[in-house]
Amino acid sequence: MRTMADVMGAAESQPRFLAMVLTLFSTLALVLAGFGIYGVISYSVAQRTSEFGIRMALGAGQTRRVQPGG
Repeated sequence: MRTMADVMGAAESQPRFLAMVLTLFSTLALVLAGFGIYGVISYSVAQRTSEFGIRMALGAGQTRRVQPGG
């Protein structure tokens, strides 16, 4: 003999566990994706920074960008 609360608890435990595992893995995936995007952007900025430093060392001045349409 078991109480109805025990029966319901046992029936809900597996879906709750699967939802918790899914949440954990999706959070981990989002964190890893965030670090990956940060790494790519950081690398890109580092490459451009050295490029601007070389251009300035060679005497390049600031350029004005022309806005499209005028």
